[in-house]
Amino acid sequence: MAQNIFHFPVAFEFRTGTVDWAPAPAHMVGWWKRDDDSVDSEYLAAAIDGSRERLKIPLGMLPSDLNDACYDAFRDSDDDEPVQELCSNFRLNLLFPSKKHLSVTQCRPADAWEMRDDFLRMSPDEAGAIGFLNKWGQWTGSYARVSDLVRLQKVVRLALISSPARWLTDHRASPYLWQRLPDYPHFAVITNNCETAIRMTVTIDLVRRLKFKICSRRDCALPFPITSKHKRRYCSQYCAHLESVRRTRREQQKLAAREQKGRG
Repeated sequence: MAQNIFHFPVAFEFRTGTVDWAPAPAHMVGWWKRDDDSVDSEYLAAAIDGSRERLKIPLGMLPSDLNDACYDAFRDSDDDEPVQELCSNFRLNLLFPSKKHLSVTQCRPADAWEMRDDFLRMSPDEAGAIGFLNKWGQWTGSYARVSDLVRLQKVVRLALISSPARWLTDHRASPYLWQRLPDYPHFAVITNNCETAIRMTVTIDLVRRLKFKICSRRDCALPFPITSKHKRRYCSQYCAHLESVRRTRREQQKLAAREQKGRG
């Protein structure tokens, strides 16, 4: 079957708003209820201390033995008490925002690629994740997990220097957030969720067939686009200058060591 390929113009805009994030352990309070009050056995309901809000937690977030125990309990009863008892000593460490939801109109336009660079430089720990989110706003959903941010960081780093095929065939590469615009180009992706925007920047760069290489500064290792035939080893002038300073210091140390040896 013949395929027709069209170049389809789409606008993309990332917006950011001020959100303060903090660690918040969540405890399981029972099964998640659908709108008709029936039990969804794929999810648990969790609560943050001091909050009445219920969070929808995939059962797969639990350790495997606790996951299996909850499934077994569900076969006997869909009451909440068995889940509460099984999970009484378990706490899920989450990052919780000070604002539950910011609409796109409440946020200001920002550079999604600058945000992605900050994300890729993020220290892969709780402090790093909170610092990133406090600067750039919402993640996705009503909470975030450090492990989810770190996992996506690794995935994006690999995607930018690998064959585009694997990334572009993943359904999460192009989120279905199309909006209709009254003016050209009439279709747009406008989001204030960092995860969605990060995925969109990768998709756009790979569809544009940009090539990336890894910064030669080992404690940076940031993927950066190859935009000319000029050979670049570093992602920024800062990294190039820092490595130059380091090389000079190493050479000075070697020279000092030789001179010391000669005097001995």
